[in-house]
Amino acid sequence: MRLKAVIIDDEFHARENLRLLIEEYCPSMDVMGEGSDISSGLEAINKYEPDVVFLDIRMPSGSEGFELLKELDRPSFMVVFVTAFKDYAIDAFKVNAVDYILKPIDIDELVATAERLEERHKNFKQYREKAELYREKLERLSIEMTSGSQKLTISHASGIKVINIKDIVALKAEGNCSRLIFKDGSHYLDTRTLKYYQTVLEDQGFFRIHRSYLINLKELDELTRNEGNNVVMSNGTRFPVARSAMSGLLAIMDKL
Repeated sequence: MRLKAVIIDDEFHARENLRLLIEEYCPSMDVMGEGSDISSGLEAINKYEPDVVFLDIRMPSGSEGFELLKELDRPSFMVVFVTAFKDYAIDAFKVNAVDYILKPIDIDELVATAERLEERHKNFKQYREKAELYREKLERLSIEMTSGSQKLTISHASGIKVINIKDIVALKAEGNCSRLIFKDGSHYLDTRTLKYYQTVLEDQGFFRIHRSYLINLKELDELTRNEGNNVVMSNGTRFPVARSAMSGLLAIMDKL
């Protein structure tokens, strides 16, 4: 049975190109409809009840692709996120094990994605709990990637950890991972990069003071210049401030 697909992208030529590639190289899939924004995307989803949605994450409102998912109550379809940017979102896709393709679209990558979708769809029909876990991943991802969320979710080997953003004092880069440091002195290592967290949290009052540190400005107590530039946080922890970040930090502190 062929998979029913819907493409949602604000650029007509991008939708047309993807549709033609699917028709030529993905025999297991039929493109049933298209959408150019949240409204037309939801209309196409409700009309065609697709098995898979190709969803652009950079439509006019920035995070609109994720916002569309938040409009749906327990989406029953698989999602392939489409982006022209190798940005912070890629880390989130990898951690949550969801599919994505980069623009310009590579044919081999598209074919491999279609094959994964076909296999996943078979598993979902056979194992309901796998479909439920996938829906939970999409819900967590859409909440996390839209601005204004006051919580983060982190998947780990034994489940999902929910974190209140206000409890985070700072984050420290450790290789390609990030260590979250909390008010009570506890900490947690996540596999996502500090760059990812910088983009997700900068609208929540966080500031990158150093290539290795991102701080919560609401928890900033003091800026000291003894033995170099350092910040002192509400729980007494100290972090170095890079010279390149000083002017930006001082400008922000003037407004606090």
